[in-house]
Amino acid sequence: MRYTRKINKTLIALLALSSQAMAFAPSNFFKPYDSSLTLHTGCKGKQAFKVGANVEYGYDHDGKSWNSKSKNVLKLYEDTQSFMSSLRGAPAGSPAEVQLHGLTYPVVDDGTRGQVDINGKFEMLDVSVHGRYELPFKAIPGHLGLSVMLPIRDARVRVTSYADQTEKDNSPLDGEVADLVGTRAFAQQTFKDLGGLDWSNWSKTDVGDLVVMLDWSNRYEQEKDGLKAVELLAKVGVSAPTAAARDEDKAFSVALGNDGAWSLPFGVGLNLDFKHCIRLGADAQFEVIFDHSKDYRMKTKESQTRFMLLNKGRASMDYGFTWKFNLLAQAHKFAYGMSLGLGYQYLKHDDDRLSPQGNAFDASIVNSANWLKEYNTHNLVFKFNWDCTGCCSLKKVSPQLSLFYKLPIDGKNVMLQDTVGGQLAFNF
Repeated sequence: MRYTRKINKTLIALLALSSQAMAFAPSNFFKPYDSSLTLHTGCKGKQAFKVGANVEYGYDHDGKSWNSKSKNVLKLYEDTQSFMSSLRGAPAGSPAEVQLHGLTYPVVDDGTRGQVDINGKFEMLDVSVHGRYELPFKAIPGHLGLSVMLPIRDARVRVTSYADQTEKDNSPLDGEVADLVGTRAFAQQTFKDLGGLDWSNWSKTDVGDLVVMLDWSNRYEQEKDGLKAVELLAKVGVSAPTAAARDEDKAFSVALGNDGAWSLPFGVGLNLDFKHCIRLGADAQFEVIFDHSKDYRMKTKESQTRFMLLNKGRASMDYGFTWKFNLLAQAHKFAYGMSLGLGYQYLKHDDDRLSPQGNAFDASIVNSANWLKEYNTHNLVFKFNWDCTGCCSLKKVSPQLSLFYKLPIDGKNVMLQDTVGGQLAFNF
């Protein structure tokens, strides 16, 4: 009973403070439970509580497109945005359909008419507050802990350049189109009038998705030449949709979590400790994101582009499976609890699929969107850790510190930021 009360108090305190941010494109920021952020769990029966925070910051103008080419973050799905295509397929009687028939015939996209070239920048600061309680189940070997993690995120998207590609002198139609999208100010008003779509810069500060996770680890001492110990790790948790979903009425909006969906993250890992303070590690992490329904902006013509979708309707998102693999080489606690490490991380998210509700949208056209296709990232992670916890420690409070730099080296359909960050935690 005493332990139960302690757990409840810890959870309530953390909740009172209240993964992969999904924007128009995913980013390569860590989820709060990522193994790259994991700190030593302490000793069973001692210093059972851990509280701390993870911090990660990054910004960039570039990423990898759906066909793996280096592009600006606003060009990952299309090189330019097509205004003419956005008007086509508009519902009868809608403002966009009225505008379409009000233009001089013929209404065609000749490769430049209504094509808009944009560039932008994505920036985010992620501060994840976390707490862990080591469960006092002596019948279970090793360390069994219950953690609660809550990200607090500040994300921003800014359009840095806007250029209408319409050749205004070719025909009367070109002049009419240029009057609607020729400057960003006119375009913003046009998109609001025709489809309630806001093209202004976007920013938001709010909580991410709350994660509750059960983790286990156990160390097995070895007497083999060179190999000192083998450590096994496992974890499973649930991510609750406490974060704000992507605002479909703002073209450059970011979802600060899984866009309103619940998810189940889990994983397994292995660490090998050798002589001379050498540690090699590997782990696999997975996430199942459950189906979720909301209003989405969707294509009515295959030629329509991501940021000029004027039609919106109810649909269910069937999320793809997420795979993540990590490799680590580390000089582990080589002096005064300090460690230096180099990690490699590969993440892959399978295709998502939208199922429109009703007959207003064609599922095959909707799912031709490049933003629903699979994405992946390859990253190198450079780490420094300092850890003064240990079974022989007589201190009532033991701090832990970690710093990292993440270098993206390749990817597909994703924004790629160089990020820096660290963790600070206290065990008591």
